[in-house]
Amino acid sequence: MSESNGYLSPFIGDGYDATATIPESAGQWSAVQIRYRPLSADEESEIFALQRTMPQEAVTKLYAAKFAGTKDRPGNLRNWDLKDRAGKPVPITPENIGRLSPGFFVVLKTVLDGSLVLPSGETEAEADAKN
Repeated sequence: MSESNGYLSPFIGDGYDATATIPESAGQWSAVQIRYRPLSADEESEIFALQRTMPQEAVTKLYAAKFAGTKDRPGNLRNWDLKDRAGKPVPITPENIGRLSPGFFVVLKTVLDGSLVLPSGETEAEADAKN
């Protein structure tokens, strides 16, 4: 996670951001570079507790708001190079996150909540080549 003086720490301190490449999915989407602040254990627990009492579409909206942020709180998703089919940049908003394909949304969610760790800046093929 965070690195200082060569020491890797799972502690998510203020101002810590990570980068990753969500690999392309043949016929579905191109690779997308993201910069994000991982969800902390407290944030994930809060969402988990809420989602037990909410319909699925409300849970997706909860994640979308958390990732995009509000005027009072920055989102966990800081930046991405996602483009629409015309090649235009897609702004990070709760509405646009809600319009992602279900498969891409699941990958994005699992990266931000730490369930899926992608090497920084590596594509899935590059990571597989190392193994």
